[in-house]
Amino acid sequence: MSAWLRSSANSVKVAALMCQYPLDQFASKLKKYERLDIQPQHGDSSSKSEKLKSWGRKVQWGVGMEKDVVELRAYIATHVGSLNMRLITIGLSTTFSNTEQSRTETSTLQSKVEEVHSGVEQSRREQVQQGLMITKAASLLQKLSDLVSNGIGVRLETMIELAQNIWKSNLRIMAIVTQLQSQPPRPDTGRTWFQDPVRFEDALGRVLPIPSEYGWSKVHAIILDHFSTGPGSGKVKAEEYLLFNSLDSSQILLQARTESLMPGMSITMAFIIGRHGPTTLGNCPRAGCVSSKIETSDAGGKFCPRSRSREETHADTIPNRKDTGSVNARLEEERAFKNILINFTDLREALQCVEPGCGQAFNHPHKLKHHQRYHTKEHKCPYPNCAKGFGTRTHLQRHINDRHERSKKLYCSVPECDYSRQGGKGFPRKDNWQRHMLRAHNMDQPFNMDQLSPPEPVIVDLERDVGNS
Repeated sequence: MSAWLRSSANSVKVAALMCQYPLDQFASKLKKYERLDIQPQHGDSSSKSEKLKSWGRKVQWGVGMEKDVVELRAYIATHVGSLNMRLITIGLSTTFSNTEQSRTETSTLQSKVEEVHSGVEQSRREQVQQGLMITKAASLLQKLSDLVSNGIGVRLETMIELAQNIWKSNLRIMAIVTQLQSQPPRPDTGRTWFQDPVRFEDALGRVLPIPSEYGWSKVHAIILDHFSTGPGSGKVKAEEYLLFNSLDSSQILLQARTESLMPGMSITMAFIIGRHGPTTLGNCPRAGCVSSKIETSDAGGKFCPRSRSREETHADTIPNRKDTGSVNARLEEERAFKNILINFTDLREALQCVEPGCGQAFNHPHKLKHHQRYHTKEHKCPYPNCAKGFGTRTHLQRHINDRHERSKKLYCSVPECDYSRQGGKGFPRKDNWQRHMLRAHNMDQPFNMDQLSPPEPVIVDLERDVGNS
């Protein structure tokens, strides 16, 4: 019997016992009418009075107990009906569960029968395939037999010679392996230092051992050779780097103060980079890293866990050398720097022109750099006998157009325009022609560089044109 059937049977028993309480109440009410069924004996002097009392009690029974009898009958009928309904419900539930169980078992048996049937079909197909393979093998053997019998196959002597060569090769390989196993292992040449070398980490994070017998001149020679080309070569040539103890970044290793290299010591190399503005590090100063999570290093300074770079402020000023490279090239080079020492410079002193007689101050580095172009005048005029220089390429081109190419005239490419070749008017400079094309013909919007090139001006040499006419 399952747990559900057991609990259902117990609930029916409890429901059946619930009718005991109203029956006990009705029985207690019947006690005062117990002597209604006792008949008086003949000859008794009190028989008449007893009969009268009996009739009175019967009348009292009929009047007082009629309602209780009706209620008891209704309760018993209702209780019996509810018990019957419970029994019917339990019977239907049991029948339904038995039906579901039998259905599940039937489906399980049916699935097993289908699996057996599919296995039989699969074995039958495999037997058919094996029969086909046997037939093909028999046909191939027959063809091979025909080839051998006809003399097309490989000769037996050739096969024997080939087997002998393979056997000899195997014997040679076994002899070489046996010889290698019998030889003693070679010593590890990595542990042939006379004493522990110095662990040197350059500014790019590369680690290499340096013999502790070397002096500082050889260390700097190794650094120069290590950074002969590539990122940081300009910094090394300008001596914008420092060496410090890897365990204590505040201990700067200078050649004049440090006597010699100590066996087993660790040296870290860092590039010095100039910065303008506040003297605190708000984020990682390494180019390309935007992390603001800067942690304090055990050896001193700051450490960025994202770029794995090490930074520290440096009080000494860096040499004031001229930066000839572009900003993009400098940023691309600084992306490879791992160990960095930052030199903070006052903004006013850093953004003041140092040319004699100028002294003009600026509020941004790129404005100072743009101003210095007018002092250096690096854009020289390419025409002979003209030694003029200009700060920007635009000013140089304007000078060439005004002074050296006045004989040329630029016409509008629209035939109906007054400034076209047919109209007679023109422009001495290309910027005037571009301004005319933009304002008069709106030629900047409809043209897409990927689909169609913009119109070019019609350039005419006036001197040659006049000579031909």
